[in-house]
Amino acid sequence: MAEIQKHVEKLIQVAQSGDEVSLIHSVTWLHDRRFNAEDAVGIVVEASVALLHHGQKAQARQLLERFLADAAPELVAKTKTRLQQLILQQEAATQARAS
Repeated sequence: MAEIQKHVEKLIQVAQSGDEVSLIHSVTWLHDRRFNAEDAVGIVVEASVALLHHGQKAQARQLLERFLADAAPELVAKTKTRLQQLILQQEAATQARAS
């Protein structure tokens, strides 16, 4: 798990740098199956959410778009499912705080 977190942090740094070549390299590395599909999706989604929490919407979008552009249909579906779950969790948390 610590190794995955290390890669999440690295991906965040690359996305924040604005270096398109490094971002492409990092995403390609994930696609090369150094991780299983679940871990690759988790790394990208977690990094994207962290970027959003820091107000970096453009970087989060760029990261997701780059990851999904080269992703197999299976990864696209897993990523969409994971994002939908996070949205539902966030909405539930927001409603709970409002109550």
